[in-house]
Amino acid sequence: MKKIFIHIDKLGPIKNVDIELAQLMLFTGASNLGKSYTNFLVYYVFSTFANNRISKFISNKIEGRINQSDNFNFVFKISELCIWMSDDVKSFFQNLLGYDSIPCEVIFKFETDSDILDVVYMKKDEEFEFDNEKLYFSSVKINGNKRVFLADLFSPISIISNSIASFLSGELFGKQIEHAFLLPPGRASLLDNSYSVQKGASKVGMYDLFLRDYDILSGKLMLEEAKIPDKQFFESKISKLIGGELYTSKDGTVLKLKDGTSIPLSAAASSIKELSPILLWMKNRKIGTDSICIEEPEAHAHPEMQYNIADLLVACLNKGAFMQITTHSDYLLSRLNQLIELHKIRQSDELAFFQYCEKYKHTKSVVLDSNLIKAYYFYLDDNNQVKIKQQDLLEGIPFESFSFIVNKQVEIEDALNLYKDKTEDE
Repeated sequence: MKKIFIHIDKLGPIKNVDIELAQLMLFTGASNLGKSYTNFLVYYVFSTFANNRISKFISNKIEGRINQSDNFNFVFKISELCIWMSDDVKSFFQNLLGYDSIPCEVIFKFETDSDILDVVYMKKDEEFEFDNEKLYFSSVKINGNKRVFLADLFSPISIISNSIASFLSGELFGKQIEHAFLLPPGRASLLDNSYSVQKGASKVGMYDLFLRDYDILSGKLMLEEAKIPDKQFFESKISKLIGGELYTSKDGTVLKLKDGTSIPLSAAASSIKELSPILLWMKNRKIGTDSICIEEPEAHAHPEMQYNIADLLVACLNKGAFMQITTHSDYLLSRLNQLIELHKIRQSDELAFFQYCEKYKHTKSVVLDSNLIKAYYFYLDDNNQVKIKQQDLLEGIPFESFSFIVNKQVEIEDALNLYKDKTEDE
C-alpha cells in the first residue's frame, strides 16, 4: 500500500489535523468529537475508486471527445484528481449526512510512482470471429497497460472510468478493491426490508448507501453463487458466535437456530441485528478485495461476544480486507492488543506460539500485525478544541480513550469507601 495522506483543515468540529491511511483504521475517543466524520472521510477515499465515484472526474476530462471521435487519448495528473476530490468530498458529506452547511475543507495527497496518467481509448481495437459473427472489443491503455472490453456492452465513460479506477486502486492499495461498504450507526433498525422497499424511508444518504450495500451483502444482487474463499471457516465461527446460521430467503434475512427453528432477523437479539451485515459480508463476499467502514461493531454485544468479534475482524484483515472502524469498547481494544502480542510471540518464538494455540484452542491465523494499523485518539484540549493524536502502537493500542473515566471511577470508589468506613465507625 502506498502512502496516502489526508489533511483536514476543517471537517465538522475537527481543525488542522493530518492522518495517514492504513489497511486497518481505528478511531477511538469520546462521543461528538468527529470520529465518525473521519471514518466516513477514509471511506470516501476507498469509494472513489471501488465504487467508481471517480467517473464524475473522468466525465469532466473527456466531455465532448466521445462524440467527436471513436479513438482518442488524454493525459491527467493524479494531483489534479486530488484537487477534484477536495472539491467533491464536500458534496459527498452533504449528501451522506443531510448537512448542507457542514464545514469541510480537506486536502488529499497520494504518493505514487508517477503523477501522470496517459490514457488511450479505442472503440474498436480488436476484432474476433465467433460462431460466424464478428465481435469487436474496445480497449483502454493506461501508461502502457492495456485492458479490453466487449464493444458497445458498456458506455465509453463507464469503460474508461472503471479502467482508471482499477488501475489507480492497484497503484494505491496494491490490489483492485471490488467494493467499499458503509455500515453506519443505527443500522439494525433498517434491516427488515430490502432496499427496493426501504428506499424512501430515509432522506439521509448514509442509510440509502447502506440499504443498497445490504442487498449486496445479503446476496440478493448476486447473479450466480460465488465461490467464497474460507466460506466454511467463517460459517463455523459465525455459527459459534450467534448460535445459528444467517441466510437470506424471499422473506428477508433469517436466523436459523441450532435446534432447527428459523426466526426473522427482526426477532433476533439486538447484537445479532447490528452484526448481521458484517457477518453476511464475511459469509457472502470475497472479503480480500473489499473495503468496509464499520461504526461500532461492538454495539449491543456482550463482552465475550466482543472478543469473538475482534477475532473475526482480524481474520478478515489477514485475508486482505481493508477496514475502517470506530469503537467505544475497551473489550474490543483489549482483544486486539492480545492478538498483537500473539503476533509478536509468533515472530520471536514460533514453538511457543504453537504451544499457546494448542493449549487454548486458538486459530493460528488470528494474530494482528501492528504495522497494518493506524490508530487515532480524539480528545478535547484545555481550550475545548478537538485534537486527534496518532497513537504509538509499540506496546499495543493505548487505552487513552478510557483512562480518564477509569481513574474517575477509582476516585469515586475510594471516596465511597471512605464515607462507608466513617458510617460504620459511627
